[in-house]
Amino acid sequence: MRVQYPKIESASVTVKTVYVGANADLVRGFITTPLERAIAAADGIDFMESQSVQGLSTINVRLKLNYPATNALSDISARSNQVRADLLLKAEIPAINIEPSDSQNRRPCT
Repeated sequence: MRVQYPKIESASVTVKTVYVGANADLVRGFITTPLERAIAAADGIDFMESQSVQGLSTINVRLKLNYPATNALSDISARSNQVRADLLLKAEIPAINIEPSDSQNRRPCT
């Protein structure tokens, strides 16, 4: 007898913003932090982590299991656009992408 488990889907949304020439502190204060505040209100977020380095802000948003990634992408994009005018003018438009996690079909050990 074979036991089947439901398919579990999970994904992450990554928001990357380039600001050529800015040091990590400037990126953190004027790019990463405002974006984090806006994105944190989006639906479907399990947790969020970020990294600010010279010239680049990266925010990884891990979605709740089985939350529709396209819905999260749309919500996060809209919230990022709301704070776009507050970001430094020399910063590029945030690039937002869905990164599916490896789906695992759970099977019992035999």
